[in-house]
Amino acid sequence: MKGVWAVRKISSSHNHKLGGNLSGHAVKHRLSELEKAKVQALDGQGLTPKDILCIFRKEFANSHLTAREIYNELVATRAKELRAHGPIKTLVELISCSDYFSKVRLVEGVVDCVFFMHQSPVSMCKTFSIVFLLDYKYKTNKFGMPLLNVVGITSTYATFNAGFAFLHAKNKEAYAWVLEQFSEVVTPKVLYTNRELALMNGIARIFPGCHNILCCWHINKNILANCKTCFSNVEWQ
Repeated sequence: MKGVWAVRKISSSHNHKLGGNLSGHAVKHRLSELEKAKVQALDGQGLTPKDILCIFRKEFANSHLTAREIYNELVATRAKELRAHGPIKTLVELISCSDYFSKVRLVEGVVDCVFFMHQSPVSMCKTFSIVFLLDYKYKTNKFGMPLLNVVGITSTYATFNAGFAFLHAKNKEAYAWVLEQFSEVVTPKVLYTNRELALMNGIARIFPGCHNILCCWHINKNILANCKTCFSNVEWQ
């Protein structure tokens, strides 16, 4: 029939030699158990997939792995851990080691707040204990829990992440609890925040001698959002 191909004869012998380079074959891109363990160990040291690949090319001369395959292995391992324990339990287990200062608040058996600081910024907080900024990041987790980021400032005006807290709700009880945990590490002199009244009340309660200053960036943002209607386009420009 026109337009239809049909097989008339099948030959089991090759008419060419087998290729000697199998770098493009899928089997050469599968990680062995030894390589998987090596990837996890290097990832635990904070190396990126690109850095891990450089080490692999030095230690495993016949390896044909790519950075994407290393990244996929890390993602698969993390997904497996999350399925086994759940994201909250995995986080709590991670920050419960000696490398972190951490506290977990339970309300009726449910995680309400999680506060944690790595030991490196703990020492920096004690050295640069004057000024800290408190601000939120949203959409960081599927539970919709806001992430409170505590940022410190050094004597050269460089910033560093001092601590983090996941809050179930932004209320005075949660803020007071987080600030109480932070007070176990350092007593700041100045705290910059937006005009979050519950947070400001918590600061006045936990750090009565601390100066609470409103962040200029948030002030300018509110001016742009609320004052434009009071001016004509020409005046606003």
